[in-house]
Amino acid sequence: MHAAESRLKLYAAPSGTRPVFPAFGDLLYTVSVAEQEQGEEISIYNSGLTEKIGIKKVTEIPSCTLNVSDYLRSQIRIEPFACQTCAVIEAPQRIFFSCIGGPRQLWQVAHTAGIASVGRNEPLREDFIRLLGREEQDEFCWITQEGLISARALFYGADTEPVEVNLGAKTVDRPQLLALILNGPHLEQRLRESGYCWDKFSRFTVEIHAEY
Repeated sequence: MHAAESRLKLYAAPSGTRPVFPAFGDLLYTVSVAEQEQGEEISIYNSGLTEKIGIKKVTEIPSCTLNVSDYLRSQIRIEPFACQTCAVIEAPQRIFFSCIGGPRQLWQVAHTAGIASVGRNEPLREDFIRLLGREEQDEFCWITQEGLISARALFYGADTEPVEVNLGAKTVDRPQLLALILNGPHLEQRLRESGYCWDKFSRFTVEIHAEY
């Protein structure tokens, strides 16, 4: 492949619309090549660019689509965050990279280890229902724009008005991946400090706000 004759784009989304892509689902690279380059090898690298983990041949012209999803997902190892109080934290360890390259070029795309695809300044338009026990911890990761990011939980029970619990806030100076930690024991403690019992509520909703 020659740099002047070849280009690469992520097939599923035009460049610039999403800074990071989900790691689950097809991860398609479209490689455009000249006729004389048919049969050339495309190398697939690990997330850290320290090892070549696969090779694909360019079999079609003027373009060839490669799915590297299996190569990327085979590298994903996610360790739970250490137990901590509810908070909004940075989560660089939740980002992984797919990378392919020819003799003179490398292309790398960042992915989250999640399932939802969200664009810049585009709200998540579907609900996620999870179970969280009083002794359990869970997390929710998302990509944010710069600014003040805050989160809260609204607990619903027999009373008309929900009980609000502040889950933390963080000011960021660039788009990045953040995680909201939901810690059951800490939530129960916060409710108790406000004069409420965990068992009083049947559910709670989490809200994440930008410049709230």
